[in-house]
Amino acid sequence: MPLTFVLSRRFFIVMSRQATLFFFPLPRGAIAREFSLDIPSRRRPPVARHSRAESCPSPPLSANFPREKSECNQRRRGFLLALVRHRQNGMIDVAIVGGGPGGLAAAVAAKVARPSARVAVFERAAALDPPRGAVLAVVPNGLRALRAIDPLLSSRVAALDLGARGARAELRDGTVLFEDREGRRADRTAHLGPSSLCTWHALRRTLAARAEELGVELVLGAAFEGFEEVGGGGAEGGGGGGGEGFVRLRLSSPATAATPKTTTTAEARLLVGADGSRSRVRSQMAREGRKEKEKQRGTERSRAGLPAADGDGQAGGDEPVYSGTAAWRGVLRLSSAAAWARSEWGWCAFLGDQSDAGSPRVVTYAVPAAKLLLPPAGGGACLVWQLFCRFPAERLPELSSRLHYAGGDGEAAGSDGTSKTKVERALEALGPGWPRFLTDAIAATDPSSVAEHGLYFREADEAARSWGEGRATLAGDAAHLGTPLLGQGSSAAFEDALALGLELRRGGGGGGDGRLDASLLRRYERARISRAAAIQGASVALYRRQAAGERVDEIGEHLKAGFMEIEFESLWEN
Repeated sequence: MPLTFVLSRRFFIVMSRQATLFFFPLPRGAIAREFSLDIPSRRRPPVARHSRAESCPSPPLSANFPREKSECNQRRRGFLLALVRHRQNGMIDVAIVGGGPGGLAAAVAAKVARPSARVAVFERAAALDPPRGAVLAVVPNGLRALRAIDPLLSSRVAALDLGARGARAELRDGTVLFEDREGRRADRTAHLGPSSLCTWHALRRTLAARAEELGVELVLGAAFEGFEEVGGGGAEGGGGGGGEGFVRLRLSSPATAATPKTTTTAEARLLVGADGSRSRVRSQMAREGRKEKEKQRGTERSRAGLPAADGDGQAGGDEPVYSGTAAWRGVLRLSSAAAWARSEWGWCAFLGDQSDAGSPRVVTYAVPAAKLLLPPAGGGACLVWQLFCRFPAERLPELSSRLHYAGGDGEAAGSDGTSKTKVERALEALGPGWPRFLTDAIAATDPSSVAEHGLYFREADEAARSWGEGRATLAGDAAHLGTPLLGQGSSAAFEDALALGLELRRGGGGGGDGRLDASLLRRYERARISRAAAIQGASVALYRRQAAGERVDEIGEHLKAGFMEIEFESLWEN
């Protein structure tokens, strides 16, 4: 029976493949070490093991998709071992903070560009989440960007398409606004190439599996706390000359009932913050940038003989703008396809008030469980639903997660001060007067398979200033957070990943010398900022028009802007 002994700075841990056998604290100052013993055991060895390509898949999920404690324990032990192994393996070449679709795509691109490079993704979630209803579109330019990165990955993402061609929209009283049995809405973009309407969690798992197949290190349960740049940033780095510097990341694993909070550091030549709309990487760079500006302003006032102004030398924030809308997204396993009253329609929208863009609206998708990467239990069909409605900013603390997809049943105090689950809060936000079959479907959804959060965006002029400094940069929503309109969020992140991979292949200085320094990050930003800002600005402008009561043709606006009509340089072809 193989046993692993880990001596960390504060704890001594003995682990087997089945369980943690001993765990007790040590005095401060102990040095991190790890060693293993292979103790003979009479127990029969397991017949099969998960391969690397299987990405250590989650156990089969039951009908209500509960989180498996065994999986969380496994990920927890993986993080404890990673504390030592990252030290033993040496410097990381590219460290990516955030294990969402954008971060994982950037990791794949980095590995394709430099197969021998050490690429690591640090994700705060303890496990790849069970499905929670978020549906997104990978539009033609996004699939082309993925194909330019890795054709196999592109084909897998295309296969995730829900195939929801039949569409119907109706008011809450049953009045039909339109019906499209032939998929004419989708045909408006067919000439631009294939797209994929898929669930967020299925896209994430597909990207994670491909990343690990290529040798990317995916560390789950690793929350990013901050970073510091050590040494030179290289050409255009803003951190001194040389090019021998690195970034030191501070990481932590949250405390559990059995283990306390664990902290460690990792060192990387380059850092990419792909940690979403409330990016900690972006926040730190914004605070440091503001602090430096305030310091310079305070110095100028001092030289002029003026007193220091309020706020001189203090750090500021970089908060996104709340759109005024909150979202609830859930997945319900159906006993059979006929259990849903609108099962003949792959896509169905229910609107509270056609003239009020802020009134509640529910979008549903009836899809096979296989499309959600779930075992085909029961009738093999699922209902994916998304609720959007106006929600006061002062009530955002009631939500279990303001921006991120939270686990558990999400209990929090409601507007009346009582404890409510996410499903109860969704029904409260939806209000009365809706079809019984719709409210029954939402009420039957397990709270652990529901996500709730506010919708945020940033103004495009913020994204157009700069994305990074030194050996750190941003990608995806961390760099250019738009609104859900136009559906370009994930596709723009995949374009970021491709552009980053191309610059990694060229190396520092642009001369193909193979150096990993800040100059290639600045070239990546210059290649992406203009287009990303244009897409972000168009998305925000369209949202403002819709919020003002104007009826907008989202697909028509998309076609007019021409964002999907672009070809890319291939990363895998010479």
